[in-house]
Amino acid sequence: MLNSLFGDLSEALGGVKNLQVTDPTTSSLKVRWEPAEGNVRQYRLFYVPASGGAEDMEQVSGGTTATVLRNLLSDTPYTITVVPVYPEGEGLRQSETGKTRTFSTEETQVIHFVFIGTKMCFFQLV
Repeated sequence: MLNSLFGDLSEALGGVKNLQVTDPTTSSLKVRWEPAEGNVRQYRLFYVPASGGAEDMEQVSGGTTATVLRNLLSDTPYTITVVPVYPEGEGLRQSETGKTRTFSTEETQVIHFVFIGTKMCFFQLV
């Protein structure tokens, strides 16, 4: 009955705009967006490998418009969904895909530790 009086609340509550997934590393993706209109209390970010698997969720405050998702699998496409949360409920869901980078031995930094007498020195090879 409330829907007939006020319409569908999810349609009245907005969603984020210009959702982007950028700056991939072997284990992280940066997610940014333009804020949803209105009194957003927080944003929920749902992310899952595009091939399937367990969905994870992260929450950020309503004033946040970017975050970094960490501890992701390398060389894996992810579907990321951002949902604004209003006092009245969830707003519209917006989704985008992004892919983590492939692990490359060329990017690995090697650090050698050497003891000279009682002092420890290190050398970084790139």
